[in-house]
Parts: sequence; C-alpha cells; structure tokens
Amino acid sequence: MKNLLTLTLLIITAFHPQAQQDINLPGTVVEQNSQFNTGKVNYLSNAQIKSPGANPQLSDAHGKFTLVFPDKPFGNIATIYASKSGYETVNEEELKKAAVLGRRVPLKVVMCQAGQLYENQVAYYKIARDATLASHRERMAILQKEGREKDRLIAEMRVEFNQEIATAEQARELLAQQLEVAEQRAQELADKFVTVNLDDQSESYQRAFRAFLAKDIDGALTILDSVDLEYRLAANTTEKKKEEAIVEEMQKSIANRDEQIAQDVNQCVFKARLFILKYEFAEAEKMFELALRYAPEDEGLLVEFAYFLAEQNRDKKAVQLYEQALNKYRVLAVDNPEQFEPAVAATQINLGSMYYTLNKFQEAEIAYMESLKICQKLASTHQDRFEPDLAYTLIGLGLVFSAKNQYENAEAAYQQALEITKRLAQDNPQHFEPDMATTLNNLGSMYVELNAYTLAEAAFKQALEIRKRLAQDNPERFEPEVAGVQNNLGAMYTELNAYEAAEAAYQQALEIRKRLAQDKPERFEPEVAGTQENLGMVEAGRSA
Repeated sequence: MKNLLTLTLLIITAFHPQAQQDINLPGTVVEQNSQFNTGKVNYLSNAQIKSPGANPQLSDAHGKFTLVFPDKPFGNIATIYASKSGYETVNEEELKKAAVLGRRVPLKVVMCQAGQLYENQVAYYKIARDATLASHRERMAILQKEGREKDRLIAEMRVEFNQEIATAEQARELLAQQLEVAEQRAQELADKFVTVNLDDQSESYQRAFRAFLAKDIDGALTILDSVDLEYRLAANTTEKKKEEAIVEEMQKSIANRDEQIAQDVNQCVFKARLFILKYEFAEAEKMFELALRYAPEDEGLLVEFAYFLAEQNRDKKAVQLYEQALNKYRVLAVDNPEQFEPAVAATQINLGSMYYTLNKFQEAEIAYMESLKICQKLASTHQDRFEPDLAYTLIGLGLVFSAKNQYENAEAAYQQALEITKRLAQDNPQHFEPDMATTLNNLGSMYVELNAYTLAEAAFKQALEIRKRLAQDNPERFEPEVAGVQNNLGAMYTELNAYEAAEAAYQQALEIRKRLAQDKPERFEPEVAGTQENLGMVEAGRSA
C-alpha cells in the first residue's frame, strides 16, 4: 500500500493552499433592544444565515455564526439573508450591503419577535405625531398674541424656512402648510427609530429615548444637551487617528513576523526534503519536528511528515500525525464541507493504509468506510475529480476485507475499483492503468486464497499484460511490478503442481530482479534470493 500513500499525499497537499483563499465573515444574532428592556442581551440561536456564494449557517447557542466565502465577494460586499421562526429581521438594509474584508467587528444581525416591528412603528409614530401637533399648536397660540414673543417667533421662522415672512397671517399659513406634512414626517421618523438597536447606543442616548417614550421631548433634548457632542466628536476622532496609526504599525510588525516565521518553517521543510535526498533521515526528521513545533496547525505539514515517517516504517508515529491532521480537517469541514471533506477522505485513505500495515483491520475498515461515504457523495457531482479517490478507497477496502476473510465484500470492492480505473484509463492510461494492474493483482491473490485458480490466473495475466506494456516506457518503475506478478503466478502454479509453468514464471521474475540488483543491490538482492528459493521448491516438488 505504499504507492497508495504516495497518491493520497498529493491529493491532500493539493487542497491545502486553497484554504488560504477562504474569506470568513463572523457574526452574531441578537434580539433588538433586549438589554434595553430587560438588562441582558438575548443572543438568538438557530437563526439561518445565508449569502450567495457561502454555505448556509445556523447561529449557535451564543448567537454566533461564520459564513465562509471561497473567494472575495464582488466589490467586497455581500448580501446577507437572516431568518428564524417567530422572528423578523430588523436591520435588513444594512445586511444588503455587508462589508466582508476589513471588517473590524463581527457582523451583527438584529431580529425581533414577529409583529414587534409594526407595534414599535405604530407607537413611535404616535409619539412623533403628537409631538409635532403639540409644537404646531404652541406656535399657533403664540402667533395669536401680540408682543415680542410673536415677533421673535416670526424672526425665527424666517431663518428656519429661509423665506420672507412679513405678517403673523403669513406665518400661520406657513405653519398650516407644515401641518399637512406632519403625518408624513412622523411616519418617516418612526421608520428611522424602529430600526435602531438601543442596546448598541450610549447611556445618554438610552436615557433620552426613555424620555421620548414617555413623550417628554424636552426632557430627551435636555439629556442630550448635557453631552458636549462637538467636543466628544473632535476628541474621539483625534484619538482614533492616533490609535489607528499605532495599530497599523503593530499590524505591519505582526504580519512581518508571521511572514518570517512562515519562511523559516518552509526552510525547515526544504532542508528536510534535501536530507531525504541524501538518505540522512535522522536529520530530515529533526527538521520536520522543528517546523511542526512552530506551525502545529499546518495540516499539510502534518501529512507530509506522516508520509515521511511511514516511508521509514515509523508507522505508529505516522498514524498519530495523520490522526492530528484528520481532526483538524474535520473541524474545518464543519463550516466548509465542500472545501475540506475531500481532505478528510484523503487522510482517511492514508490512515486506512497505515492501520492495514499495523494489522489493525477494524480501524482500517472504519477509516476506509468514512472515505468511501465522502468520495461517493463527491463523485456523484464531480465525477472526474473524485472518482480516483473512490477507486483508491475501494482498493484499500478490498485488502482489508481479504485480510478479514470477507472475500465476497473484498471481491465487490475490487470489482468496483476495477470498473472505475478501466473507465478512467480510457482518457489517461499512463496514470490509471497502474491502478488497474494493482487491482487485478490483488484480485488474483484473493482468488488463490479461495482456490479459484482459473479466475486467479486470468487476473494475474491481465495485470502482467498491463505492467509489461507500461514497463516498455518506464522500466525503472514497472519492471519490479512485472517481476512481482510473475512471482505470484509462479506461486500459484506451484500450488497446482504445474511445475513447468511455475519454473517459467519464476525464471522471468529472476531475470528481471537480477538485472535490477546490479544497480540497486540493497533493494533487489533479497528478492533475487527469494525467487531462487522458490525455484528450489519447484525442483523439490518435481522430485517428490
């Protein structure tokens, strides 16, 4: 299964850079004016939050959610839709143009119980209308009098309306015209008030609004007059600019540190890869360990280190790292399944392979079954992209089922894998014919265990034909596999007492392995010795 590990490593690392493109939009859902009315903010759970281009989310028990966009929204603005049974959204207009990048605080979705907006709007309208009518009556009463108060009001009205008013009669006519739009003005003010979340306002604003609700407009103004707004605005703006400059400098410094750490981690990995080329595996491991110490959240690094350890037969530690990567991918897949479920499946393929190597067949089956479920779902909509993963999973399941003597399940898995790889090989034979040959070789070995020698021979010969053809263009990679199939055929023929056929198969395997041992004796000389021993068993069988 080592070849399987190589293939799945490429799958996982292909997903890792894509994660950097995700744009997160965190937010909270609150009930409007809940703290203002009760003294405590009511965070709303199970509100559905949606936006084009992001997977829908439900707010949690604390009202929190995170929309994940696979790429930056057009113009950096997203339209957010919120809904919850028994509630209506208050700040819909704000949500229509929600900034995504550069947001300093989470997006706040404000909702109220169904019907509350209307009730508030009616109440605010009545207060605003009555206040307007009271002001109208007060002015009309002044204009009915004689004296300085009337003259002062007319002078004020000249300034307010920017027009010449010579007599009290003209002033009364103007006020009468204003009364005609009082209803509309009261409605407009009510529309504005109703969307304000009082929980977000200052203490003085809240006190003034309580006075407004009590129909004490003068009292509300007195409260607001107690705050030197001009001074506060100027002072806060000045301080904000200073703080922004400090924050900007700190952000640059932090970003620079992050970049340097990332570069140094990459240098560690680069050194590890170079040490691997020099067969200095202990030094390579030190570099991987150092990189992982400072980048423990890097899923791709965990996978690469695990693969390296698996190649060194450090299977238990490799499994630990794969399990860490799997846990991280699972967490990421909760909010973004489309992005990270493939990585979960690929990691499970790797883990299944490792468990199989450790003879932990139950754990291997569980890992492969999760991968199978994910790959089947993904391949149903993205066939070309995910069918290879599905085939690798089925091959692994075939091995596990065979090891557990569940031969019917093993055959079904192998046959499905063979069907997929045959179809894929039509368009890309160089890539998928090796998988076809592996599946056929595995099938042949299983049929031998079942004493189904005719089926076994047919499977081995198909695998041999494919591998011989591939070895013509790439002998270094595929000649060892040709020798492996020949060795399997020799063993099968020996069981059948077909000694001549067994000898011919072993001799072809021996010829290849001897040739390979000239360049790589440490790898192939043991196989030469094994094949010679097999030939000796053939001679012994003949003589018996």
